[in-house]
Amino acid sequence: GARRENGEQRIFLCLSCIKRIENALDTAADCFVDECGVYDEAATLEEERVSSIRQVLSKVASMNPGISVVNPGLSDDNESAIHWALDSFQMELNELTNVCNEQEKELRLLQNLMQEQSDRSKLISAQEDTVFHELNALEINALNFSEESHFVSKGCATVMEEIQSMTDVKLTSIPFKVVAQSQSSGHYPTINNLRLAYRTNEKSGLTAEEINCAWAQVAQLVNSVCGLNNFNSPTIRLIPLSHPCAKLLTNTSGDQSVHNLGCDATPAPGCRSALPTASLVSFVSLLSQLTSHIIFNGIVDQSTLPNPMSNHSINNIDVTKIVESDVARWSCVVFCIAENLRWLSKLPIDIHI
Repeated sequence: GARRENGEQRIFLCLSCIKRIENALDTAADCFVDECGVYDEAATLEEERVSSIRQVLSKVASMNPGISVVNPGLSDDNESAIHWALDSFQMELNELTNVCNEQEKELRLLQNLMQEQSDRSKLISAQEDTVFHELNALEINALNFSEESHFVSKGCATVMEEIQSMTDVKLTSIPFKVVAQSQSSGHYPTINNLRLAYRTNEKSGLTAEEINCAWAQVAQLVNSVCGLNNFNSPTIRLIPLSHPCAKLLTNTSGDQSVHNLGCDATPAPGCRSALPTASLVSFVSLLSQLTSHIIFNGIVDQSTLPNPMSNHSINNIDVTKIVESDVARWSCVVFCIAENLRWLSKLPIDIHI
């Protein structure tokens, strides 16, 4: 309650109120003490911050002697010192940014170089793959070549064996049987049982077909002897197998001509078919060249030749001067040719391949 004493009003509190006031004061005191502790901590942190700023500024001043540094210890204006530190930090950041930009450029250059190296590496890898493929193909080709070489070697060995076998072959005579009895016997000379004559003879049954076959055999005999003795006439060539008879190709002084070595199978009525005299003249010339070649090379002696020959004669009969109607002389020429053909067929010839 409240009452007046000596003109002043006094307030009297009960015990419970005093206890509440005491508790409130204790609580306030505790809060005050806590606030003082917080203040002390804030002051300590502030002093540490200022000390740190001073250390930083001193280090900055030592690293940048050209820059005028205001010692924050000489002034209480900490804000200006902080701004100055921020400006210094900004300058360093700018320098670091420039350095970073340069480093970034170098990094990009290195990345480009790495990309080029990667591309080159891929190209080299592709080329290596190609080389390996080609190497494999080359090895396969080499293997195939080795096998083919083996087969070729075997084939060559077989051929050499055949050549050796052919080398051992010796022909003692040519398979042409020529029979020429004496003219007085009245028999025609034959070659392989075919009668050899100048013209047809109806009485004896000698036809143009038989005469043509006989002269074809003669052409084959002469060609065989030419081949075995490596002889080629410069002016006359024989074609044995031709229709309807063998043929002679002549080339004298640039003039070429073809002659039938045989009779016409369809003569004019009442006429006998006979060999063209030009064909017999050319054949005598060819036979003379062949015998001269054989004698010149020493294969046989000239004395063994039954009837001597020259370019236009046989047994001293000049065939260029015999007329077509002189059947007797042409028949004599055919007989002399047959004797020389028999001589050719009997020549011992060794074939060496």
